[in-house]
Amino acid sequence: MNMSIALPVMVNNTALSSSPNASTERPPTDSQDNWNETLNESKAVAAVYDWSPEIQGIILSSLNYGSFLAPIPSSYMAEVFGTRYLSGTCMFITSVLALFTPLAADTGVTVLIVLRVIQGIVQVVLLTSQYSIWARWAPPQERRSVLGCFIIFFVGGYLCQTMGWPYVFYIFGGIGCVCSFLWFAVIYDDPVNHPFISTREKEYIVCSLAQEGSPPGWSLPIKAMIKSLPLWSILIFYFSDYWYFFVQTSYLPTFITSVFQANIR
Repeated sequence: MNMSIALPVMVNNTALSSSPNASTERPPTDSQDNWNETLNESKAVAAVYDWSPEIQGIILSSLNYGSFLAPIPSSYMAEVFGTRYLSGTCMFITSVLALFTPLAADTGVTVLIVLRVIQGIVQVVLLTSQYSIWARWAPPQERRSVLGCFIIFFVGGYLCQTMGWPYVFYIFGGIGCVCSFLWFAVIYDDPVNHPFISTREKEYIVCSLAQEGSPPGWSLPIKAMIKSLPLWSILIFYFSDYWYFFVQTSYLPTFITSVFQANIR
C-alpha cells in the first residue's frame, strides 16, 4: 500500500491527466487549483516521473506477478526452516526493499518493477507461511480472519505533501525492519518452546489443539482435493475476495486523484 498512496505524487500532472479512463468533465476551479498546488508542493520535496497510465498500472500490478507460484513452496519451507525464521526473514527483506524503492525509481522503471516483483513474492511467502503459526498457536474457537490496518492511508498523503513521497517508504520500511527484529525476539514456532508465556496459557493452547488431532504426515490427497466442491468454492471465494481487495487498495488513490483531481491529503 506504500506505492498505492505515493504513486499519485510520484508522477507529474501530464501523466495523470493522460489517463484514458479519466472523466471528460473538468473539476471545479477551486478543486483544480488545490490539486495543482499539491503537485507543486510535492515536486518541491521529491522527484516526479513522466510515467504513462499504462506504466503506472504495471508498477502497481507487478507486486502480484509471482503470487501464483510463491504459495506452493512456502508452507513446505515453513516446515523445514521453521515459521519463525522464514516469516521474520521475509518481513525483513520486504521492509529493506521498501527502503530501496525511491532509489529504484530514480534508477529506472524497469528496476522498480523488478524490485516490486521480488517484494511481492517475499510478501506472499510471508503471508502463507504464517498459517503454520496459526495452526500451532490459535485454539479453534479463537481463530478469526484478520484484516490489515489502513494506517498508511491516513498518514501517507500527509507524508507525501509535507516530507515527500520517499519518506512513505523510508518510515514504513523502517517500522517493518524494527518489527522483524521484534518478531525474532518474541515469536516462537509453538507454545511449548516459548519461554515467556505462563504455564496456564501454554496448557490451554496445547490441550485445545490436541482435540483437533495430528495431521497424517506429509501425504497430500490430490485426487480428493480435486473432487472436493467445498475446496473449489473456498478457492474461488478467496481469489475473488483478494482480487477485489487488491484492486480497491492499490488503485483507489490513483483513481481519486486522476479522475476527481482530489487532494490526496
